[in-house]
Amino acid sequence: MSEGHKTKFVLRLPDIHIELKGEKTFVEEIYRAINRDFSSLIEAAEQGGSAHEVALQAQREEQRQQRRNSYTWVYLCTAYFNKVYILESARIEASMLGLFVDIDRVRRVYVDDERSPILDGLAQSDRTLWAEFTEEGKAALRGAMAPNRP
Repeated sequence: MSEGHKTKFVLRLPDIHIELKGEKTFVEEIYRAINRDFSSLIEAAEQGGSAHEVALQAQREEQRQQRRNSYTWVYLCTAYFNKVYILESARIEASMLGLFVDIDRVRRVYVDDERSPILDGLAQSDRTLWAEFTEEGKAALRGAMAPNRP
């Protein structure tokens, strides 16, 4: 391979030293990954921050990102029907419930009122995975569909 297709990248931070050299496309790919993963460390180094503090902050941000990529099952149980939804955990975290519980520890939420703010917008987003009528709901449906007798 000619020298024109090779490149070098060096990153020096207070507690980290990275040097890459080799094929240009490979080094550029790794550079983008490092830039994405270490951008907070680079910014902190520019501002004189501690790498340890920034690493802790980056870890917290990564945990928040993982929550954004995780899901929570929401069970709506009413007198007439039961439904199961799947929601992004970040959406639950942003709700009133997220103010009071650690969403990382919650995988299921049971709701007994279909007007709950957690359920806002579900009809438009089509996140229903499963639904069934309860016995009371089936009876109400049979009653509504019964022919009117004079």
